[in-house]
Amino acid sequence: MKNIERFQALEKAVIRLKEALDVPNDNPIRTDALIQRFEFTIELFWKVFKDRLEPLGIDIRSPSAAFKEAFYQGWMGQNDENDNIWIKMLKDRNLTSHTYNEDLAQEIAERIEIYYPVLNETYNYLKSKVED
Repeated sequence: MKNIERFQALEKAVIRLKEALDVPNDNPIRTDALIQRFEFTIELFWKVFKDRLEPLGIDIRSPSAAFKEAFYQGWMGQNDENDNIWIKMLKDRNLTSHTYNEDLAQEIAERIEIYYPVLNETYNYLKSKVED
């Protein structure tokens, strides 16, 4: 996937994640949709970071390395709270992608509500840099 196509896919992923968040909590499909959309949103974020870091001569081989370097570059805001949230998001993404436990899925779905504003803010920041 080319860099611009991946960035466009990220935009769609962030929008789709918000759509899942807007589904009423009593809908049994909401948690599954949130988890799935969260997984592919995090996957796209790390790949977009990788795409943007490579031209800077920074070789990225893992999501955690991409997130750490993106934080260092100032793409995620410059406070430790954002850095910690991204670390938690990556851990949650890893938990959801390797096993399915209904109670854990519900806990992570609740945390996605906290994560979403950070994801959206970071996407908007990256988008503003593309448009500059």
